[in-house]
Parts: sequence; structure tokens; C-alpha cells
Amino acid sequence: MAESAAPLGAKLRWSKFSGAYRQRLTEGGLALDLFLRRHKAPWRLVETESSQTVDELLESFVKDMHALGKSSSLRVAKHAVLFVQCIRPRLKRHLGATWSAIRSWEEQKPSGFRPPLPVALLAALVCQARKFAEKEVDRQRDLWFRLSALLMLGFFGLLRPGEMFKLHSRHVTLPNSLSLGGPFAVVMLEQFTVVHHPDAINWLSWLTLTSVKTRKALWPSSPNKFRVMFKELCEKLGINGMKLSPASLRAGGATWMMDEGMEISKIRFLGRWSNLRSLEHYLQVARAQQIALTLEPEAVRRLRSLLLKFSFMLTLPEHFAALVPKEHRVTSEVIEIPSSESGANWQAQFKKAVVLGGSLKGAPYLEVSWEDLRKAAKNYKADDCAGASPSS
Repeated sequence: MAESAAPLGAKLRWSKFSGAYRQRLTEGGLALDLFLRRHKAPWRLVETESSQTVDELLESFVKDMHALGKSSSLRVAKHAVLFVQCIRPRLKRHLGATWSAIRSWEEQKPSGFRPPLPVALLAALVCQARKFAEKEVDRQRDLWFRLSALLMLGFFGLLRPGEMFKLHSRHVTLPNSLSLGGPFAVVMLEQFTVVHHPDAINWLSWLTLTSVKTRKALWPSSPNKFRVMFKELCEKLGINGMKLSPASLRAGGATWMMDEGMEISKIRFLGRWSNLRSLEHYLQVARAQQIALTLEPEAVRRLRSLLLKFSFMLTLPEHFAALVPKEHRVTSEVIEIPSSESGANWQAQFKKAVVLGGSLKGAPYLEVSWEDLRKAAKNYKADDCAGASPSS
């Protein structure tokens, strides 16, 4: 099983993976190797036998790991199968019995799934992060604003946490640039995803262009720092009991897109899931987890108050927008936003803001709920992404 004995093609594929992912694959491969030794079976069976024989062998291995009953057994078993597919990629579509056993195992323990973040809680987290930022200075202030922008990007761009932490300005193509010309942004690592939400795009434009100047990653700190700050937000909002994590952004975004009527096939394309069947299972478990999420009445009251008073913070403020060329912003005429030179006291600046059109015309902005805004936004072209083609 030694890495040095692997074919050249496998070594090239192996080099593309992150160090952490290679470590998980190796852990799975060692567990499989131990299983084979216990049953006096040589490793060459995995490397040379027919797909049917390997499928039967791996299915037995998965069942054996399930019988161990350890909390890490499922993860190790899954990565062992992925390790074999790395060595022999042509087996990928011929291990039906093995992956069926893994799916059955996953369905037995839905509580282990990362809870999806509801869109209302996303808004609350973003607003709270920006409130924190206004009380800080220098680097910590910048980190809170960057975290808030990445929360929106992770949700509406269906990004994994590891993908967010890798992003540099060169990975982002902003809206209305010569290469695209459309009201959306594209994020490209090994695969690409498209972001259509106007506020997410505008904050991403600010994040990208300010990162070009510093030549740093969009998140210029450690992944652990991001998680610590995310946890601080949850504790402040009284939702830490929901066990949300940065991984909840991707699950929440996929569930929200399904609720908005987007076709499952398009969600699969944007989220880069390998096949439709795995996404359908992902969404089913995510929905079950979301239904199970509950909040104490006091936490609900606190969240509602926060969104009523500070939902204007979801929009890129003028002193940030001034740093972003107009062609890289997606504009919406929903809200009249008074100008601000310093942006030091946002709430005072927005007390007179009113809705200019639509069903909420004339309503004081600070009295409009997030749910009202979300419904009203569907009437604006900039928000209508459900029917757009990924390549449009």
C-alpha cells in the first residue's frame, strides 16, 4: 500500500489534494490494509482484481467498520473507499454495493450531519459581525468585515470552509468585467461556482479589490481564527446550542436554493456535487436537521430585534462602495440610502430611509422585517437567479 508503489497517474492525482485530505485518505487506506491482513488477503487484490471482486471486498470492509461502533468509523471507512478510487479511478462508478452500504450507514445517524444554516440566521450572523466590526479598530475590525462577507459568499456560493480559506483575489471574477459582462460573480478554484445574490456580490467585490492591494488571501488569518470568531457570533446571538459551524453555510445555501424553487440539477452544478443522487440524500438529511433546530423564545426575540434594527448592514455601505468601481457592483433600487462620509454611525444615517417601490413602498426601512425584504426582493431582476443558466 506504500505511496511509492502507486502508479504515476495516482501520484499525480494525489499531489492535487491538500495535506489534510491526504492524511484522511492515508488513514482510511491503513484501516483497509489492516482489515486485509486480519483476513490474510494481499493488498494486490485491491489493485488488480475485477470491479465486482473489489466491490464485494470493500462492502465487507464497510460492514466490518460499522460493527466496530466507533464515532470515527464511518469517516475512516468512507476515506478508505476514496483511497481505492484514487488508485483505481475507473472503479468509481462500479462500487455500487459499497457506496450503498455507506449511505445506509449515514442514514442511521442523521444527528452527525452538519446542521444547515437558515437564511434568517445568516442575516443575523452577518449583521452581528458588522456590529462587532464597528466597535473594533485596525486588523480586528478588518477581520470582522471580511468574515461577514465570507459568510455570505459561503452561503450563496455553496463553498466548503476549506475552499473559502484558500481564496485569493485571482480566484474571483467580478461582475461586469470584460470576461463576463453579467450581473454575477464567479469563484474559481479547481471548479467554479456562480454567485447571483446582489449583496453577496457587492461585499465580495469589496473583499476582492481590497485583497488585491494587500496581496493577501481573502481571509488573511488562520482557519481556527475564523471558527473562533464564528463561535463568538453564535454565543452572542444565543444560538450556540444549535451546533452550527462554518460547514453549515454550504448546507444552508443548498437548502435555501431548493426552497426558492431552483432545480436540483442546477444546485448540483453550482455546488459541484459529483452526482445527483448524493445531493438528493444531502438535501433530505439537511432538511431533517433543519426541522429539528429549535430556539428559545428569548433568543427568537433577540434575533427579531437585531434584524429589525440592523438589517441595513446587509448592504455594502457607501464608504466601502466608494472603494469599488461602479461596474463591479450590482445595484438595486429597493432602498434609498442616505450618503455618509464617515459611516461611523450607520443607524443614525438610516433612520429616515424608506422603501421606494413595490408592495412595501413608503414603509420606514428599519420597521421592515427581514422576511418582508426577502419576499420583496424576488420582484427585482438583480435577485431573480432561479431561472438563470449557470453559463449565462
